Amino acid sequence: MRSGTDNPLLEIVLHSGDDTFWRRFVKYLRELDVAVNLDRRIQVQSLCFVPVKVPTALHEEMAKFSFLRVAREMAVASAASAGTVVRSHPVVDNDVL
Repeated sequence: MRSGTDNPLLEIVLHSGDDTFWRRFVKYLRELDVAVNLDRRIQVQSLCFVPVKVPTALHEEMAKFSFLRVAREMAVASAASAGTVVRSHPVVDNDVL
């Protein structure tokens, strides 16, 4: 993993013709004591995208789930990395962008 953290945020992509596959995956991760927040789940046709923090020690075990298609570390965006300047003083002229 790029970040070197022991518990990286992953983007999990599952093949999911219906709710059965991602429900089984959630059950599988819960058996590994990994919490899953389904409120952030995105379904696109037959693929389900789920952000989840999975300890690196469990990555190989997680990969054994047969309907798992991709597990990749998500980039963590920050204002500095996006080139945004955060100001600590009030704006002088709102017309200047």
